[in-house]
Amino acid sequence: MRILTAILLACTLTLANAEPQAVKKTVICADKIAVFEQLIKDFGEVPQWTGVSPTENTQVVLTVNLKTGAWTLVEYRDNWACILAVGEGSSSRWGTPV
Repeated sequence: MRILTAILLACTLTLANAEPQAVKKTVICADKIAVFEQLIKDFGEVPQWTGVSPTENTQVVLTVNLKTGAWTLVEYRDNWACILAVGEGSSSRWGTPV
């Protein structure tokens, strides 16, 4: 009976969270060159991945400090860049930082 209850609960929670929701959060934006210079000089982070968002006409970059695992996700276009997220404990399928 417990297994059946757990399965029903899991299905209910999955269905309840299936609808996308808009979320508002503070995003820090500044001059693109200043943002990347600070990430490199002050935080020791270097670009590890980049992608293009054609719908937003922007580029997205993930910078990582390979020694500490700290990371920053940046979206940029023209002369501005916005920090979307920051974190620690970066890892990849190729291994984690030392």
